[in-house]
Amino acid sequence: MTPHPYFTDQSAALAEEFVGKAWKQVWLMGADTLIRLFAPRYYPGWDPPLQALRAFMGRAKIRVESRAGVPDGGVEKLEAWRERLGRGQMDTEGGDREWVKRIDIVGKKMESGRGVSSSAVREMVREGLWDKAEAMMPLEVGKWVKDEGFYRS
Repeated sequence: MTPHPYFTDQSAALAEEFVGKAWKQVWLMGADTLIRLFAPRYYPGWDPPLQALRAFMGRAKIRVESRAGVPDGGVEKLEAWRERLGRGQMDTEGGDREWVKRIDIVGKKMESGRGVSSSAVREMVREGLWDKAEAMMPLEVGKWVKDEGFYRS
């Protein structure tokens, strides 16, 4: 956890903190967050806008989980978006075709057959509904969220 609101700033802070250590950054996010991360409108001070992601994409990998409540988790739509990036259709906005090698799209569902909605998990934790929240997460993740006290406020 960092005090920085943007992935690019969080990534830079982590890189500074762990300089000289053997580690790698893997960012887990949902489909909607990936689309927002690559939306040019969020980088008005950059020309072209997606150049703002160059350092982040140079040191990080992204793993995108499917979306709960969408028939195939939205995987087909995400793969089409990823193909656009790989074909250079985002080059004019500052995208880089090589970035597709650093983005994994996963369509696996939880054993319950549902995808995971991080918003729903956060809401359940804030309301003290641990049983429901833990049922939506792998055991180790649920334990970590609980032990660290995430999402309580």
